[in-house]
Amino acid sequence: MYKNLLRTYFIVYFFLFLISFYTLIFARFYTANFLLFVYCIVNCLSVILIFRNVVAKECLLFLVIINIVQSFNFTVFGFNYYLLIGPELSLILDFDFDKMVSTNFSPLFLNFDINFEGPRNSAILMVNFLHLFASLIFLRIKQKS
Repeated sequence: MYKNLLRTYFIVYFFLFLISFYTLIFARFYTANFLLFVYCIVNCLSVILIFRNVVAKECLLFLVIINIVQSFNFTVFGFNYYLLIGPELSLILDFDFDKMVSTNFSPLFLNFDINFEGPRNSAILMVNFLHLFASLIFLRIKQKS
């Protein structure tokens, strides 16, 4: 089961690698595309090194950390932290005036945003379940190995 998860993870990020490579070659150069390109290479290399059992524990720790970082996104008092690369299945809790709860699904998503928009009285928490579950499974694999 774990090997199938790692294969699926590799296929998703290899597909993202192909898309980012295409956009780097045939479109204008954007920093976000270059970061996606590097991120996909690092993820694919991590999975390959896990299968070859070269530095499996370190690669699993990297995958745990990078997926935990993408699992939680928030906005608090005007400070935004939003990092999400790859597929998204999220629960969004908006603690603003209407206290809204919503879900979001996207098979391919790329967003990186850390900024401060000034003082606001809003708070939003987004939990990405795909990255959260992937990080928990990678942590479980790391503990077993």
